[in-house]
Amino acid sequence: MNTSVREDLRFSSLDRALDLLPILLRPSRPSIIHSNMFSYQINSSEYLALRLYVGVVFLFCIGILGSFFVKALYNVFMHPLRKFPGPLLARSSRLYYSYHRSTGNLELITKELHEKYGDVVRLAPDECESFFKMFEPPSIDHQVVSFINGTSWDDIYGFKSKKRPGARLDKEPFFYMGAIAPNGEKNLGASSNADHSRIRGVLSHAFSEKALYAQETVLMHHIHHMVRRIRQLRGTPTDAVRWLHHCTYDIISDLALGVSSGALDCDDWSPQAHLIFEGIKEGIAVVEMLRFMPYRFHMMRLLMWAFGRSRRLAFEAAVDKARVRMATGNYERPDFMSYILEANDTAKALTPAEITANVALLLDVGSETTASLLAGCLFYLSKNPDLLRRLTTTIREEFASANEMDSKRLGRLPFLQAVLKESLRIYPPVAGATPRVTPPSGCMGERQAIRLSATQIADIILVNGHFVPGNTIVAINQYATNTADVNFKDALEFAPERWLDEEGFEVDNQAAFQPFSHGARNCLGRNLAWAEMRLILGHLLWNFDLELHPSSQQWSQQKTWFIWDKPDLMMVFKERADK
Repeated sequence: MNTSVREDLRFSSLDRALDLLPILLRPSRPSIIHSNMFSYQINSSEYLALRLYVGVVFLFCIGILGSFFVKALYNVFMHPLRKFPGPLLARSSRLYYSYHRSTGNLELITKELHEKYGDVVRLAPDECESFFKMFEPPSIDHQVVSFINGTSWDDIYGFKSKKRPGARLDKEPFFYMGAIAPNGEKNLGASSNADHSRIRGVLSHAFSEKALYAQETVLMHHIHHMVRRIRQLRGTPTDAVRWLHHCTYDIISDLALGVSSGALDCDDWSPQAHLIFEGIKEGIAVVEMLRFMPYRFHMMRLLMWAFGRSRRLAFEAAVDKARVRMATGNYERPDFMSYILEANDTAKALTPAEITANVALLLDVGSETTASLLAGCLFYLSKNPDLLRRLTTTIREEFASANEMDSKRLGRLPFLQAVLKESLRIYPPVAGATPRVTPPSGCMGERQAIRLSATQIADIILVNGHFVPGNTIVAINQYATNTADVNFKDALEFAPERWLDEEGFEVDNQAAFQPFSHGARNCLGRNLAWAEMRLILGHLLWNFDLELHPSSQQWSQQKTWFIWDKPDLMMVFKERADK
């Protein structure tokens, strides 16, 4: 087109805008603008209006970038946490932390950083906080500090006491948004301190050693079923992760609701069991997206709807089971729901929404974590034939029949306990950190603290000997702590002997080993986990000779999204030769 055409300022393509840009950015008079497709003319008023518009947009973008740059400089050189070491990108930008969290590398990166910088590492500031303050009220500063020293457990997660006068640290709210049930109800993992005490008070009786020992026949029923199913394979290589996950899922379903899920009867992955990890992974991804958004609490439901399909499906399946169980009333054999329903006439009563949210949580974490630990245990035993042979011999010599085994007798075998502890250390089921937030009063330096009274000192949070500013996220990463050479000799070696007080491991810092966390919010299901670990491992080793398939020799090289992203663990279960 060769003739000039006068148009309104409507640019229907990127080419037209790019044609205009050189004219707009230099102070010349308006003219005819030519392109390979058309030519047109703009008048003075249109020209000035467009230049003003582009200038405003340009200045706005520069302002945003400038605010991020200024915030980054502040975080690195002026922030109260500037004394804590860490990589430059981590100290200046939240993107470093969120990238590694979203790609499943955060736990491994955290370990590397502690090896480089020591027992305290600054992991992340939130660069978006200064920009979004114009949209929502001020909140947590999102400066993340990671610790791996054993004394930090009590400092961060412990009860208030004479030894630890500071207030108990609250959970970091944004991280635990991923644990909120799809129905919007906060469960045991994401509740306030008051709600947590109430919910835990209802469930704690079901998880007592006495109650679980009374229900050991339920565990044995499903373990025997798993052994029968594996025996049918006649030595064909099979995925141990799937069998372990299905067994623990059937157990927790039966204990919680009085009905098995039937996962062990599946020839492939049970859909409900398989959704659990994907749901947790989706929750992690959503939380990291929320870090960079305004109105985070309002955006959560939208993101969960858009990106949380697996989590919704797993939750809905659990809700359906819980509603059926609530409608039936109490069973002759008490289950977890029995204890929940008994509390209906007390001040601790749970609402129907709270019941379904917590039952869904129990089904998720009650199967995933124990199955992960046992899979790691089988892998490391298979990679160490001498240890596998020693433990197998110990169990078979102790019990003439598999029916003689119970969790108490198995618990009296020191080497079995040592193997399970070492598995928890080198392959913690919850590989990541459970973050806490220091109270606002914690923002104070060491010189200032010296001049404080005893009452004021009680309000200061001292973590591993360090004064930590208020509203700071602090955490202990399980994997980094358990595999740190400063805590354990030959930390990456599978050495159960370290738990038997054998010579050579006196330097181990066993106080750093807290596989079920610490304090008021430690793992409620630890008694159940110990019983399952002993019984399942004991029965597998009593019945079968184990062999790792060549395809799984590098199985331990995994990514993590708070928990391990486990590939198939292909193993051969051969009927024991001397049976």
